[in-house]
Amino acid sequence: MSRTTSLLVISCMLIGSFIQATIFDNRFIPFLQRPYIVVPGRPSHATLDAFFATASKAFGIADREIGIPELTGIYNQQSVARTFVALGCPNPLPSEFQNKKIIWNADGKLQAQGLEFSGRKRLFTEFYAGFYAYFMRVDTTSEFFLNLTESDLSLQLPRGDRLLLDRVRRGMNVMAGLTTGDHASQVGFGDLDVYFMWQRDWDYKLKFRNIWAQASIGGLLPTGQSMNIDKPTSIPFGGNGFWGVYIQGQAEFELKEDWKAGAFMRLSKRFSRTKRERIPLHCEPQQFSPFVSEVDVNPGPTFVAMGWANFEGIHKGLGMRLLLTIRRHWEDSWDLQCCPPMCCIDQCAIEEETGWGSDYITLNVFYDFGKTKVCRSYEPIIYFAWDIPSNMLETKRTLKTNKIVLGVEFSF
Repeated sequence: MSRTTSLLVISCMLIGSFIQATIFDNRFIPFLQRPYIVVPGRPSHATLDAFFATASKAFGIADREIGIPELTGIYNQQSVARTFVALGCPNPLPSEFQNKKIIWNADGKLQAQGLEFSGRKRLFTEFYAGFYAYFMRVDTTSEFFLNLTESDLSLQLPRGDRLLLDRVRRGMNVMAGLTTGDHASQVGFGDLDVYFMWQRDWDYKLKFRNIWAQASIGGLLPTGQSMNIDKPTSIPFGGNGFWGVYIQGQAEFELKEDWKAGAFMRLSKRFSRTKRERIPLHCEPQQFSPFVSEVDVNPGPTFVAMGWANFEGIHKGLGMRLLLTIRRHWEDSWDLQCCPPMCCIDQCAIEEETGWGSDYITLNVFYDFGKTKVCRSYEPIIYFAWDIPSNMLETKRTLKTNKIVLGVEFSF
């Protein structure tokens, strides 16, 4: 193959890599792909790892940190009460507070532990099939604090009135059909990612020792738990019950022996479906709205770009990798099935809250037990990774979740 032809083929694959996706489209826990360690002559891979994730803050807009429950807005007790009135219910607030803005600040915490599984098997020549799946346990909590400064209340509001407003707030949750208040515990599988891939490599092309390039098409199966609209702190385990597809591309270049750099891009799209959702009528946070209706939801696309640098053979089988991952999910489209009389729903505001973005820096250390073997067998590669949330480019409306991964990889 000529130099010009090689450059054209590689460029086409890199352009194709602009379109990709997977379980990247979860804004609560970063399920970020780490490329397999390339072992010459061992094209198939399998990995198993344990992960631990935690978050106590979220990124809002304009570089603001907010409490996790505030991702969908600030809780104004007056707004929730007005929604009850719009639905034909009595105003649940005591008469002396019905015309006052009552702002609550909310903090929350997420803790997750789980297992991730992935594998890729060569079918024939340059074609492969692969999958990615995970199982986890998640605990989420929230806590509310009355903000007297932002509310239309006296700074010397008696303690008895503060306790009364908190009891009323909890009672409003019960009236809205919320079965849990400040805690949710979830256990189950996440979504399943399956794909077919074409891969090819070239030795000593374009002044590189080696070039690996891949192009994939895959499907996202909604095997994970969806968000429970009756549990305000619950989260989806994947794409919230939506099927999806993606295309992606990846290339890795060996600059010199054991020094590599790579890039990955992906575009995914979940298919529309009808779901029961809570719909805010007076700008209250969506998860606390008493109004529930069927909605046709068409999820926006998710774009992922990732770049990395590998340094292998630092000492025998020890290696390091630094990755930067950027995710961008565009706004979902909502088609409301019904609306209460005399209400005008701000659909644009609802859809705006569904758009989000995140930046992650991943520190990855690994040890390849077969690196120094003259005749390699099935020695494993063990690795440690730390996904660190950043706020450099696209970060908004997503959790500030740190994730630690300990795992093992096999090549065969």
